[in-house]
Amino acid sequence: MNILKKKLYRLFSSKRVLKLIKSYHTMFGEKDIGSLHFDFSKEPSRFDIIQWIIANNNYKSYLEIGCFSNELFDRILCKKKQVSIQFRVEI
Repeated sequence: MNILKKKLYRLFSSKRVLKLIKSYHTMFGEKDIGSLHFDFSKEPSRFDIIQWIIANNNYKSYLEIGCFSNELFDRILCKKKQVSIQFRVEI
């Protein structure tokens, strides 16, 4: 049984089979992979949800971990705001 698994793995990971699978998906698969055709324009945004939670629970502070370009952090209305940015240092 172990030998059969190895043979099947080698078959499906070979370049020819992978090219064949890619060609099949290119011809018959979904053409616009990035679009799922969902309309989220009527749903509340992340900002609206977070601001509602802060207002509804009367929170006085807000902590955001991993802030990128302050797109959400600057818009949040709260008395005390903090951000924690993590850096990766390679030695």
